[in-house]
Amino acid sequence: MNIKRHIVNEASSMLANMLVVSETQLFCHTTRSLALQYKNTLGLTIIESPIRLKRIPFYMQWHKSNSSSSTHQWLRERIRDTVRV
Repeated sequence: MNIKRHIVNEASSMLANMLVVSETQLFCHTTRSLALQYKNTLGLTIIESPIRLKRIPFYMQWHKSNSSSSTHQWLRERIRDTVRV
């Protein structure tokens, strides 16, 4: 599939793109969690992508000295729970 895009705005952060979108008729791609977080504040409408997107794998890395740290284990579990959504 050869899709031609007309890019009007590029920003270094997804939030900056969402701010532009909130004041224009443009749209942007961002994570669902970020869109839901700012949907009401910025008056955004969330639409589904018209094309199928691949899921992106996420990996956690940490220094092995933190592996047995109870606070670090707690934090890793919170991150796993959040990413599973």
